[in-house]
Amino acid sequence: MQDKKILFLSLLAIVLNFPLFVSAQVTAVGIVTNIATVLNNIILVFIIIAWLITGLLFLMATGNPNLVGLGKKAAFASIIGTVIYVLSGVALGIISSAILQGQ
Repeated sequence: MQDKKILFLSLLAIVLNFPLFVSAQVTAVGIVTNIATVLNNIILVFIIIAWLITGLLFLMATGNPNLVGLGKKAAFASIIGTVIYVLSGVALGIISSAILQGQ
């Protein structure tokens, strides 16, 4: 069952990003940009899944202290993952503008 989920998510990521593969430019900058966009979309899907799992854990807890604790850990991990994702996007923008524009 786990293999089917991984296969489904992989195929979904490829299908959603197929236009990026087709329109890939031949230049090195274009290829790197398209790869970064694909990775960005895949990471975003994982973040959304993490938040959905966190919400489901809190909904299923219904006062069970073990599940509430697990939900808190999942929420903390989701928050940290989201913050890292946002900060990496900001850092990537700053670095790419510095490299490409020479500023």
